[in-house]
Amino acid sequence: MTSIYEYSEADFVYITQWNSDEMTHFDELVKNKWHTMHEEGGYFRYRLKMDGSKVLPGKYKYLAQLNLNRALHRRKPIDMQSMQQKFDKHIFNFTKMDKREILFEILNKNRQHKGNYLAINVSPLELGHCLLLPAMYSCLPQVVTADGLLAAIELFLLTKSPAVRMGFNGLCAHASINHLHFHFFHLQQQMLLETVEVEHLAGPCYVLLSFPSQGFVFQLSKHTDIQEFVGNVFKLVSFLQDNEKPHNIFITRGSSFQEKSPNSVRDHVRVYIWARKPACEAKEDAMFYPALCEMFGQLLFRKRDDYETVTEEVIANIMTDLTKEPFQSVVDQVRRMFQNP
Repeated sequence: MTSIYEYSEADFVYITQWNSDEMTHFDELVKNKWHTMHEEGGYFRYRLKMDGSKVLPGKYKYLAQLNLNRALHRRKPIDMQSMQQKFDKHIFNFTKMDKREILFEILNKNRQHKGNYLAINVSPLELGHCLLLPAMYSCLPQVVTADGLLAAIELFLLTKSPAVRMGFNGLCAHASINHLHFHFFHLQQQMLLETVEVEHLAGPCYVLLSFPSQGFVFQLSKHTDIQEFVGNVFKLVSFLQDNEKPHNIFITRGSSFQEKSPNSVRDHVRVYIWARKPACEAKEDAMFYPALCEMFGQLLFRKRDDYETVTEEVIANIMTDLTKEPFQSVVDQVRRMFQNP
């Protein structure tokens, strides 16, 4: 019998800080369950062991990581041929996973949207790596829904650690399974995109131009209406999906866009959205798969030689090539969309 974790808006945390060890009940529960399962064995495809980690010299502060076990033992990703690819019940999806992998069902007691689950990712890239599975038994393809996005933002707000991150890889954007899911994990490293300056585009939408992966970004604070915030993010993501623009999403704690001298306090949530060139298959000889983590600046290398010899210039060129043209092809339409809501 799957347990249920109930929460309400009173449990949301809007202000976090680096160098603080405070945790919510939700933080403690996920951490304890995940670590117990990892130590017991029999749940994950491999034991999480980072074979290398370093910040690349340069202004972008890219974090390079080497996880050879993930490269060797993760489930082979499903090739995605179309942004309109349907859910296929005959191939692996999350209804077929071992039910012991489910930590609990997530339920907002004020809304009673049932069927959202949190499960371990059996091929972890970081500590506490889980999957949020919105409306799991509805068997939806890997396309963001309004309810799914709301569930992701609410789940994120249940945590008090600025190290918690979430994200989404869309179809033809290195989604590995065509069944609606968001990634949830801890990254104990302060990253540039938590505090980097962005430029206002229109309405609530801002743009990231001072980083090789150019994209769009929204911010949430304790003064923001969550439903309105989710509606704005969903408006952009739906536009990209409808226009068959592959995309990745990253959710992180950050400083206010208006903060000119950020410190260790993270009192906003930033949601980055990148339009990008399509990736319909995962090539075995790839240095890394440029997905949600790589867009954010966390590079998951598959081979030791690449990890040891890579430079910031190489990465910047890859990410610019991946995002610059797709961003420029839609930015004027996005501006008009938020100028005239």
